[in-house]
Amino acid sequence: MNRRMVVVILVAVALLAIATTIRSGWLYLVSSLLLASVPVELFSAWRSTRRIEVDREAPPRVFEGEPFPVRMEVRNSSNLGSNLLEVSDLQFVSRRRGGLLRDMRRRREEFKAFMNAEDPSGDSAVPLDDTDHSRATVAIERIKRGARVDASYELTAPRRGIYEGTEVRVGSGGLFGGASVGRRIKIPTRLVVYPAIYSLGYFPFDPEVSVSPSESYEWGRKGMGQDYYGIREYVRGDSLRHVHWKNSARHGQLVVKEYQQEYKPCVGLVVLLAQPLYGTQARNSLEDGLRAAASILNYYTTMGCSPRLVFPSGNGFEVIEDSSLEEHLEALAGYAAPRLAGRRTDETARERLAADGLNVLAETAGHAGSFTVVTNLPPDALAAPLSRLNGNGGISLVLVIDDSYAPVAHGDGVERVRASIPASVCRTVVNLYALTMDREIGSCLNEPMNITGA
Repeated sequence: MNRRMVVVILVAVALLAIATTIRSGWLYLVSSLLLASVPVELFSAWRSTRRIEVDREAPPRVFEGEPFPVRMEVRNSSNLGSNLLEVSDLQFVSRRRGGLLRDMRRRREEFKAFMNAEDPSGDSAVPLDDTDHSRATVAIERIKRGARVDASYELTAPRRGIYEGTEVRVGSGGLFGGASVGRRIKIPTRLVVYPAIYSLGYFPFDPEVSVSPSESYEWGRKGMGQDYYGIREYVRGDSLRHVHWKNSARHGQLVVKEYQQEYKPCVGLVVLLAQPLYGTQARNSLEDGLRAAASILNYYTTMGCSPRLVFPSGNGFEVIEDSSLEEHLEALAGYAAPRLAGRRTDETARERLAADGLNVLAETAGHAGSFTVVTNLPPDALAAPLSRLNGNGGISLVLVIDDSYAPVAHGDGVERVRASIPASVCRTVVNLYALTMDREIGSCLNEPMNITGA
């Protein structure tokens, strides 16, 4: 029931009251017709949505913040036509509704956070904003029985994630648009939304370091373009495509061609991002940290590196290596941050999280590669774990400053960050970056603090 129907009911009741007072027969008739139109409209709207079927097609993988095309097909399988249909795509629409009480609660929490911002020891957090985001609605004036209607539109993913299935809402306004009846249709689709990628002019890694010493091997796949290395005696199981027939005839036995394997530089990326204390659903230290990690992975892949990704998963850590950029980005899209306590408590858990993640990388990479750590943990929690890895290759540290997302930041952002970093971290880290809410992510990653002084 929409506002128009509410107005009709109120007018009918008012006319009925007036007709009762002045005993007017025609007012009785008008009010009765108005009241009778209400169930007719509701029934008409209900019937129009019963036999409507919807198919929806969209790309399986997209980036947050970038529009992507969607095609929808609406079919009417009933024996009657349907009028005034609205089909809404609810891919990124939350089921939770806003309201006066919710707005009052949010404003109260923001006020409490503002008051506690004066006290650096405060542990209060601003709840993340979950307002509804991108939505598309297809309006159909009339669809005949057995007919179908195709529609194309664009949606924009508000934030990264893996969305299993979606819903569309089919609504109808009845014969004259006075009603509002709808039902939801579930569509089994899977959409992976990657974190946004920012362009990096340069990000450090050691191009001299490789996974292991160079060695030769027989390449069994066609068209890979590997460099010729030499020949060797045929071994059972070798592909006949690589038999060197001229040399085989000369030596009187089968010999095969060998190709030299190209080893890509080995770099590691450790993602240690905990639940944020401040910010909104789309802008907080967790989401911006994942965007920074995606940008670094994209740069490494573009430069021909073979990145190793380490991140917390469940009660342990997951390591992804020798995979494509899409697989790495999908892991970031589904990243679930471990929940830690407030800023003043459970410092041991924060340091343990940092130590475990760096130890996992050290165990898989040894002392052979340079690596980057992206984290929103306090710098104090990183001092001891980083100092134990001082013998590894170049270490880059990307600090996402969670306090900068608070309603009132404490002091000058970059200078406060510089003063809060322990000296042991500065001595261990070769390249130090700081991400704050007031600066663009690409700019932060292109300007190391310990080199440019930005």
